[in-house]
Amino acid sequence: MTPDETSRGGRLIVRLGQLLEDRVDYEGTISSGASTWSVRASIALPGGAVEISATPEEGAPEWLVKILRATLRAAFRASATGTPWPRRINRWREGPDGPE
Repeated sequence: MTPDETSRGGRLIVRLGQLLEDRVDYEGTISSGASTWSVRASIALPGGAVEISATPEEGAPEWLVKILRATLRAAFRASATGTPWPRRINRWREGPDGPE
């Protein structure tokens, strides 16, 4: 499924940016309905805290930001076992209201 004006779901697409000693950066978009927000996320190393900013800041659905945060935390946990950081993450999820 893909988001459109009548959909109750959302999509996130982020790409690996910088791999630094103290953090890992991702950039991309989150979309819900007909709206799209640019996002930047940083995962702190070694702790795994995820910081996300969306542009424009107002209106980004909190449920979709939470999914992005959880997805990046899963990538952090996988990296601790030696799995490389994903170069691209693309996810579709139903919204909190479920399907129409």
